Amino acid sequence: MRLRKVNVILLALLLAAMAMVPYVCAETEQNNAFSSEMESVRANLAEYQLPDLKFDNSQEYTFVSAELSPVEGKHVQSIPKGSIIYHSQDGITRVFDSTGKQILVAEDKKSAQIKDPNGVKPATWVHELPSGSTVDIIGDRMYATKDGNVILTIVDENVNAGTKAPFAPLATWNHYWFEYSEAYVPGNIRYFDAYWRIPSQPPSPGSGVVDYLFNAISTTDGNGIVQPVLAWNRAPYTGQWSIVSFALRTGRDDMISPAISASPNHVIRGTLEYNAGQSKWYVRTEDTTTAQVTSIYSGTGYVPDSSVNVQTVFEGWLINSANDIPGDTTFYNMAYKDQYNNNVAISYDDYYDSSSAITPLGLSVDLSSSPGRVVLNTAN
Repeated sequence: MRLRKVNVILLALLLAAMAMVPYVCAETEQNNAFSSEMESVRANLAEYQLPDLKFDNSQEYTFVSAELSPVEGKHVQSIPKGSIIYHSQDGITRVFDSTGKQILVAEDKKSAQIKDPNGVKPATWVHELPSGSTVDIIGDRMYATKDGNVILTIVDENVNAGTKAPFAPLATWNHYWFEYSEAYVPGNIRYFDAYWRIPSQPPSPGSGVVDYLFNAISTTDGNGIVQPVLAWNRAPYTGQWSIVSFALRTGRDDMISPAISASPNHVIRGTLEYNAGQSKWYVRTEDTTTAQVTSIYSGTGYVPDSSVNVQTVFEGWLINSANDIPGDTTFYNMAYKDQYNNNVAISYDDYYDSSSAITPLGLSVDLSSSPGRVVLNTAN
């Protein structure tokens, strides 16, 4: 999620009208390149009832060292499928099993802090889901479903109370979109596809540095974003590249796809595809070199399919020198389609930070071949 925009050079490119694909159908789904992967069976949430939650104030606090997740793995803090996570206004998170029995209680501020594109959040608020899971938001509740079953429910008291969750101050983490291209799309867009080769890793990074490279579609107010992501040094793949898919809303829990390790020079494909029947984005990240895929469905209404921003981004955490950033990244073969599978005209502006403290990073954005190709240059 963008935390500040430093507008150094605004280069408006006037694009000639793009060739239009012949009219095929009067409605959507003409550009569903990955429709066979999309989940067709969904849980009937209207009929889903929470069990009676049995709060246990005598239970000892647990230190949550990794993402609370309904999947098994050493890199997460596993909880049973069907669990209910309950966030109270006092910064306490409780986990109940599917029968309503409390099985864990933790203090958010004392849990591990996760540096993700949506900001720093306690591990109690970040949840890895099986690839291809669907997220829904209904009032103060979030639901994660897979194969028609509710695998995780989250209840957040802060939503109805109008209070903010107790997250770490963002300014302390030196977290920015350091350089990116961005275009506003006033009309309809339902498909955004991009490729990029994994660059060289940071030459000598400092402690805690995390780098992200991604294409994205976001709301104009910055409160919602869908993004197929290439990450460097994101747990559990410390000191390595990995791919992961994010669908994020400000102030809500982060529901993410499983991370998959990747290697330099592999080619990544990031695809964002809108499913009109569910009003959701299918967020798909693929390492085309190994054919490994990790994906997630965004929550309904996270990001609409019109009046949005499209971006290619380098984002960093704890960046203090060129030693902390990767090499140049070229996003190429980018395609943008509307509901009729017609090309969408994109006119990118470039943004990068050239403040005195950041100048040695060598940042610049090359839009000379945009919108099909954008280069994010660094000193490396």
